[in-house]
Amino acid sequence: MAGRKKPLTRKTVLSSTGVLLVVVLLILLNSIFSNANLRVDITEDKIYSLSEGTKNILANLSHPVNIKFYFSRSNPEMPVEFKLFAKRVWEYLLEYEHAAAGNLVLQRYDPKPDSDEEEWARKFGLSTMRTESGENVFCGLVFLQADLEERIEWMNPAQKETLEYDLSQILYQLQYPEKKVIGVISYLPVFGQSTGAGMPEFGTNPTIGQPWSFISELNKIYEVRKVQASTDKIDPEIDLLLVVHPKDLHPDLRFAIDQYVLAGGNILFFVDPSCLSDTGTKRREIIAGTNRSTRDLFTAWGISVNFDKVLGDLDMASRRST
Repeated sequence: MAGRKKPLTRKTVLSSTGVLLVVVLLILLNSIFSNANLRVDITEDKIYSLSEGTKNILANLSHPVNIKFYFSRSNPEMPVEFKLFAKRVWEYLLEYEHAAAGNLVLQRYDPKPDSDEEEWARKFGLSTMRTESGENVFCGLVFLQADLEERIEWMNPAQKETLEYDLSQILYQLQYPEKKVIGVISYLPVFGQSTGAGMPEFGTNPTIGQPWSFISELNKIYEVRKVQASTDKIDPEIDLLLVVHPKDLHPDLRFAIDQYVLAGGNILFFVDPSCLSDTGTKRREIIAGTNRSTRDLFTAWGISVNFDKVLGDLDMASRRST
């Protein structure tokens, strides 16, 4: 009969049900993924992946931190390399914000000439770079936590390799404003002081004026103290003792080190029988001096050292001229 509707077949019902299930599934998946915070670093060198140390700092933030990023992004004379670096800094900070789970607040400002943003950037002590037209541009960070304030006065593209280190270091300082104490014992001139006339003090060299880089970096976060060669007792206030290239340590100092460890002190030994920085000393003399300084200590602590073997990573080795 003309115009009569055909009855729904089993195939038609199944087809309609399938379409309905697909729609419901899409809605559910959309809901799930819109609430999920999925972040994947697909860069070749994983430049946006935070280290475990940084993640631990961010996970243990006891007080909220406000980070203000002042960058003159609207200034047409800002060099391209700075614009690209500023973009990387901001994206990196977003990773920090995500890992901090609400304890990190980001704010971005474009300090144009004669603006409130420029006035605040100057109040915070941020540095500027002068353009060809004579305008001052900003690229700096301010970290605020309660009444504490830290800053990176000028962010330079040359810092891109140490970006995470610089940011995490400041966050650590804000969380632990009371510096822990590190004592350093070294035959090498790691402190770099000049003693003037006469023989150099233990761990110094009259021809070297600047501390070694690791001492300078430690000083940014910790209170670093030089332990004198004549010491017969390690100050219990020292939280960590670094013994670097311990050659020909005095017996009293060896005894003081042992007592410090027995009292529960923390210690790191750096022993190198082929120390290139120990100039003018033959390898066998270095080994002999190191043995005298460490043999009794290592034996008492159950440590065995074989100076005839070297452990290294050939894939990460760097060529060096000698």
